[in-house]
Amino acid sequence: MRLLLGFSRSHLVGLWMLMPRAALNVWKREEGSLERKRMLLISVCGWFVVWLLWLFLTRSFHPTFLLAIVVTTSLVLAYAAAAYSNHLLLIPRFWMRGERWMYVLSLSMVMAILTALALAVIRISYAVTFGPDIDPLGLYKHYAIDFFGMVVHVAAAGLVVAATKTVALKRTEASNNGVRK
Repeated sequence: MRLLLGFSRSHLVGLWMLMPRAALNVWKREEGSLERKRMLLISVCGWFVVWLLWLFLTRSFHPTFLLAIVVTTSLVLAYAAAAYSNHLLLIPRFWMRGERWMYVLSLSMVMAILTALALAVIRISYAVTFGPDIDPLGLYKHYAIDFFGMVVHVAAAGLVVAATKTVALKRTEASNNGVRK
């Protein structure tokens, strides 16, 4: 039985069951675990730099600095969550198994939901501070802008992951060539 957008119940249960394991697998004691922890720490620092950059660039577009912090934090957290979901959950679960359509649908759904959650936080913060939005199309415009930002950030994270894997592979090959006769 298909539930939403072609997702079967087992796919939805699998998504939720895999999420904690994907996050916990980083901390298991296995070969290369230290390297994975280091890469996770570097990626979290990278997202912090993205947050600082966006806060610096957009602070003047918000009426208060606190709202700038709320907006930037909610969007960057949503972007990072989508990127981590993509690389730790969706790619291994669907893309690597050849389920391309399921991957595209899952990634689209994750990005849409996370964008909606970030936008809800932003709109509630603005509504509490200044009252309801007077623009009747404001919700749709801001959702489109934020979803576009989501796509750009997830794609950029994908490029960073691909580049770091390429560099790591070249390092491994170079070190293996130096060790071999």
